[in-house]
Amino acid sequence: MCEVKENKALDVKSITASELLNKNGIVINGQNYKLAIPVYQRPYAWEKEHVDKLIESFKEYLKIPNSNNKPFFYLGSIVLHRKGDKLNIIDGQQRII
Repeated sequence: MCEVKENKALDVKSITASELLNKNGIVINGQNYKLAIPVYQRPYAWEKEHVDKLIESFKEYLKIPNSNNKPFFYLGSIVLHRKGDKLNIIDGQQRII
């Protein structure tokens, strides 16, 4: 399930969590990219309560019966910047971790 909208300045891609966290990297137009945290990114800042809230949301999602109509679990937008063979995490670092 990949949707790619190409523009001279911007590529928008919708991917699943398994595609995002694939040990082989994220595939875009046949090329693999690894996730990276750039040095300018602020440190991880979530507290236990934030992690607990995310886990509870996921548990509620898992209670929904599986069917062809079951929506994907939405983690929110994650913004990546392609640089060489890496995708630098610009926004969404804490949700990914």
